[in-house]
Amino acid sequence: MELQKQFSQEYLFALKNQLEDTTAFSLYKGDVFSIDDNEDNVVRIPGVYNKQVDLVVSNENKPADDDYENSVKFYDAYKSLSPLIASQESFWAYLTHIEYFQYVKKRWQISSDTSIDSMVDHFFVTSMLKIARNGLARLWWPAFLTYDVSHENPYHLTKVFFTNTQVVQLMSESQFFMCKPITHGVLEFFEEHTEIELTKKAIDKVMPYINKLGGVRQIAFEEKEFFKNTIEKEIDFNS
Repeated sequence: MELQKQFSQEYLFALKNQLEDTTAFSLYKGDVFSIDDNEDNVVRIPGVYNKQVDLVVSNENKPADDDYENSVKFYDAYKSLSPLIASQESFWAYLTHIEYFQYVKKRWQISSDTSIDSMVDHFFVTSMLKIARNGLARLWWPAFLTYDVSHENPYHLTKVFFTNTQVVQLMSESQFFMCKPITHGVLEFFEEHTEIELTKKAIDKVMPYINKLGGVRQIAFEEKEFFKNTIEKEIDFNS
């Protein structure tokens, strides 16, 4: 198998700057992103092998409908990827520009009317807090953080996570998203309490409470059951 490629830091920095000042905007108009595939622009990642994943957008009017299925397929293919590599902008930027360029454009409806800020969000990684805005990191990280080895369907929480696009953004940009016990506890609560709809309003009640709780105790060391029980006891979803 072929080793996975990623952009060199120099090329990544130059391309991002060119897009932000609009000089590279024309490169995004076609069906293929063109680049000179040489050692100045592209490097190979030792121990990481290239995968070919068939990511789909089956309904252009509802492009988010396939996010869960695409997340499962993509994570299955790149399950051995380390969080260290998965935190690198050069890795995700290469995939979004070269190997899955058409998917990203179709999923995020990139056109001549798309703002530069939106293009930077979906093709690059502006920060770890916003890493799930990247068109492909958005598939890998949620699956990685919700994967449940103890369940007969290890992706049952991944499915809950992708129920609502507003919830995806709110949870993925929470400072506690990378803490698996919190993410699992929150999602399992909503999975088990089907009478409470998982909406932006519901998450707007949960995440601030957890943030406040994090200011008075070391919640990063708590188990998921603690968060499920705390949500049930302390938050009124009817108010």
